[in-house]
Amino acid sequence: MLAGFIVVLGSLGTAAAQTPPPNQLASLKTVPVPEPPNLAEFVTDKAAAIRLGKALFWDMQVGSDGVQACASCHFHAGADSRTKNQLSPGLLAGDRTFQLGGPNYTLSAADFPFHRLSDVNNRASTVLFDTNDVASSQGVFRRDFVDVVTPGTLQVLPPLATTDTSVDRCNRVADPDGFTVGGVNVRRVEPRNTPTMINAVYNFRNFWDGRANNHFNGANPFGDRDPDNHIWKLVGVQLQQVHVQIPLGSLASQAVGPPGSPFEMSCANRAFAKIGHKLLAPGVVPLAKQVVAPDDSVLGPLSRSLLVPGAPGLLVSYNTLIEKAFNPAYWVASSPITLSSVVMANEQHTGMSLIPEPSQTVVPDSSFNQMEANFSLFFGLSVQLYESTLIANDTRVDRFLEGNTTALSADEQAGMAIFTGPGKCIACHGGPELTNASVRNVTNERLERMHMGNDGIAVYDNGFYNIGTRPTEDDLGVGGSDPFGNPLSETRYCQQFVDQGQACPIKNQNASGQFLMTGIADMIVARPGENIPADRLRPSCPPPATTSVFNPITGTFICDRTNVMGAFKAPQLRNVELTGPYFHNGGKSTLLQVVDFYNRGGDFADQNQDNLDPNIQVLLPPTGLSEVQKLQLVAFLVALTDDRVRFDRAPFDHPSLCIPNGHPGNNVTITALSPPQPNNPVQEATDALDCSSVQVIGAGGRATPIQPFLNLSPFQR
Repeated sequence: MLAGFIVVLGSLGTAAAQTPPPNQLASLKTVPVPEPPNLAEFVTDKAAAIRLGKALFWDMQVGSDGVQACASCHFHAGADSRTKNQLSPGLLAGDRTFQLGGPNYTLSAADFPFHRLSDVNNRASTVLFDTNDVASSQGVFRRDFVDVVTPGTLQVLPPLATTDTSVDRCNRVADPDGFTVGGVNVRRVEPRNTPTMINAVYNFRNFWDGRANNHFNGANPFGDRDPDNHIWKLVGVQLQQVHVQIPLGSLASQAVGPPGSPFEMSCANRAFAKIGHKLLAPGVVPLAKQVVAPDDSVLGPLSRSLLVPGAPGLLVSYNTLIEKAFNPAYWVASSPITLSSVVMANEQHTGMSLIPEPSQTVVPDSSFNQMEANFSLFFGLSVQLYESTLIANDTRVDRFLEGNTTALSADEQAGMAIFTGPGKCIACHGGPELTNASVRNVTNERLERMHMGNDGIAVYDNGFYNIGTRPTEDDLGVGGSDPFGNPLSETRYCQQFVDQGQACPIKNQNASGQFLMTGIADMIVARPGENIPADRLRPSCPPPATTSVFNPITGTFICDRTNVMGAFKAPQLRNVELTGPYFHNGGKSTLLQVVDFYNRGGDFADQNQDNLDPNIQVLLPPTGLSEVQKLQLVAFLVALTDDRVRFDRAPFDHPSLCIPNGHPGNNVTITALSPPQPNNPVQEATDALDCSSVQVIGAGGRATPIQPFLNLSPFQR
């Protein structure tokens, strides 16, 4: 059917002819912090909302187990530096077996990289070791939610009989995904590495696969894609269900995912209103298990330690914090709201777990007040506003770009020249934000055409790239689907409509979040430096097409191939020295290993050619970067560390935190078990909680700097 038309290749430019995009480096101080344009509809006191967000982010009581906080996976430069029980099998590839260690294994430097070659400069050299295991973050045990606990009462469905009302009533379940040692359940580990949340506010979409939608719907991560989401608003004297659309709300979309995830923080099938019911109950003290410094940059004036040195918790309730921060129309109503068991079960379906985990327990219909029913709205927006204060923009690189010519050494300046030149790093890590997935860059161009590794042409989601870290089929990334059966990729989402002769419903927005008249598929330009004509998104090319097809007579494309499979969001790079292990699989432990990866043109570039970003090729062929050039590039990356992050100085100060650190024993034998649950044969390992690594830190920071992953030098392999 396409015979006689020209496949767009050399006649319109090739991958070899491209130049880096004009998205040049600049100080991050030049970029305004993105903020929802309709924030004032919901938030009446921004400072109060930031206080609420910081408390919720760090509070161990949010987790079903009374241990797991959002911060449990983001305590170290916004990332996770733990080494024990941090492995997940290749779950997203359908693999539930471990090739490296196994559950409760302790990682060491010798385990990295996860794809090991006899020659680090040659991806075709002998493979010494390879695994699809993922270095990530441990979360919760596999349990089914029953209910929260009424304050002051004894747990009647242990795993542990306790008066701790932050521990939900849950039933133990045999873990189906391999997180057991000798038949004993251990804490589960997420199937992707944990990215830092510092500077994450600049991302247009969040999570590695972009599923944290740029529009926050007040309820879950999926924005307008969820047709049934709503919150409750008092309109006049009547309580009504309303649809919410909050642009530039991706951090809020991200924030409401983990608290309901049966991998990260929750027993399966726990509705967000239940979290609200627990935390808003009379007598609940925010951060009751943790000490807040009296000079904490946000929570200091509310800290109980102001009155009694070392006393845990805050002087105010979560109810008071919400009332101070949010529009009363979203919390003041006294009328009860009943959520059915079906509605709450559907909320689990629209959560964020990458691995479906159906609960065997039915949670009965439950009644909530408006504040509890809307708790996801308050949680998401307040955490976003708190994280919006975590801006690392005072690195030595930022100072150099502001005109301080002495801020970088000669080697660091040489490394920056490699970053922006032959290293091609800037092609994906462009602009002041050091990522093409930024609000500023994506709102300029949501979708782009570019040459692929096979020299064909395809349309892709700007800021998401397949770089050959793992075989594409191991993890589809933004090529996956949302819970409603739609592609996560905006390119493929739009092409569904185009294939039916309809317009894509997604409208363009500017960097301030305001909608424009045009749709994101109306006109697609080429990636900068590639000689490809602009045209609207066209219908899908019939398989097995490896390129979009161009009609030279009309000057338009006939059909478009999309390139989204195995593509992941390009992360920002400030503080990258401290946020290892690296990539979505956590398979590299040092920055020199990362540079080796790019220098040889990736690990699985040959297998991924049809979806590969064209910049993934041997650098400075035929020999690649010299060892000196590699070290200079690493030096530049180290200069991207903000010392306020390195020393936990304000705004990066924080409460104390006890973090799970595996279990007594090792990956062969568990040496301690939790008390049994009546009439339930499932056994669980005892936690090894680490309450010393994350000490309470005030605004002045710590005396000793935090260290890179495994205390490894960024300059070593």
